[in-house]
Amino acid sequence: MLLLFCQNPLLKQTFQDIVKPLNGLVVENEKDFWEKLPEAKLVAIDENEKLFLAAKEKNLTQTFLFLGQNKPSGNDDVHFLKKPFPILQLVHLLSLLLAFVRRGLTLSFETADFRFNGTNRTLTNIQNKTEVHLTEKETELIQYLFDNRHRIVPKEELLEQIFGYREGVETHTLETHIYKLRQKMGSANETFLLTIDGGYQLQGILE
Repeated sequence: MLLLFCQNPLLKQTFQDIVKPLNGLVVENEKDFWEKLPEAKLVAIDENEKLFLAAKEKNLTQTFLFLGQNKPSGNDDVHFLKKPFPILQLVHLLSLLLAFVRRGLTLSFETADFRFNGTNRTLTNIQNKTEVHLTEKETELIQYLFDNRHRIVPKEELLEQIFGYREGVETHTLETHIYKLRQKMGSANETFLLTIDGGYQLQGILE
């Protein structure tokens, strides 16, 4: 279920029209929000940073999206849509996130060097047993590249599918996430996550 929190009466009806076809629910008070939260798989919160942070601290398995002027402090990796935004952009992003949620981050696979666990969001170095924890975006990146492992995935495709950016948008978001992911992997990333012809590809996966 998609749960969207909004206390702005001018926006509430618009949000209701958006989430209804997506089997979503819009709530406007915190009591209803906390009651419905355990049932939700995707949670979108409009403006209320305090509520957003409190929900994230519950360490639940939901995917969160924040709608506002700025990202919540200390949460650089969260799904975020900066206001003002076109309504179609919100529809596109919600649909994209729901597709990931419904598919579920539950896969696991191994290479000669790594063991990936999407459920726990971990990447374990098989040689030295070192386990690193991945952010939600890093997990989504690896999963998407795994699903498309037999081809080079263009940067533009990853920006759209993982981050919700439209074609032509100038951003270094993807490169930043790839850089941080490679840092977590150490030198072994050189045989796992490759940059080829302007795109990315996973290699060495044990079928």
